[in-house]
Amino acid sequence: MDLVVGLVTDLHFGPEASFGGKLRKLTAQAPALLEAFVERMNREVRPDVVINLGDDLEDESHEADRRRYGEVMAILGRLDAPVLHVAGNHDTVYLGPSDLASMWGKAPESPLYYATDVGGYHLVVLHTQEQKDVSVRIDDAQLAWLESDLAAAGAPVLVFMHHSAADQHLVGNRW
Repeated sequence: MDLVVGLVTDLHFGPEASFGGKLRKLTAQAPALLEAFVERMNREVRPDVVINLGDDLEDESHEADRRRYGEVMAILGRLDAPVLHVAGNHDTVYLGPSDLASMWGKAPESPLYYATDVGGYHLVVLHTQEQKDVSVRIDDAQLAWLESDLAAAGAPVLVFMHHSAADQHLVGNRW
């Protein structure tokens, strides 16, 4: 059983941002690059599902981030495949869970982690939480939910999250 998955991540729509005096993100090119991604997915790849792995924004303010996130959702909405969204750390600086869930087409009180079945696979989206520039974790409530969800899964499982599942410390990590 084949599953074709399109992945997109770290779009960083928004103002240019430097770190350590170096411009490290192509924020000005993000809209055109995302448009090209959507066009290629629809024309050539034809995925069963697209996973948006987060950091759609280069955080600026609640108002600017809502507007830019709306731009991202409008472009991704032109995909012929369903899209599963993952919240990235930059997406959650000014936007709360209810903002993101609503823009994902879910009820505002929905958690930022969830699961669905696509093409004979059980797809799990987890929400990693970053202590800025220090560490990344998944909270206990989400881990309990995950344990229950995996126990009930009747298909091969794919897990998606914004950060790596490996133990990691972010001190000095410019990315």
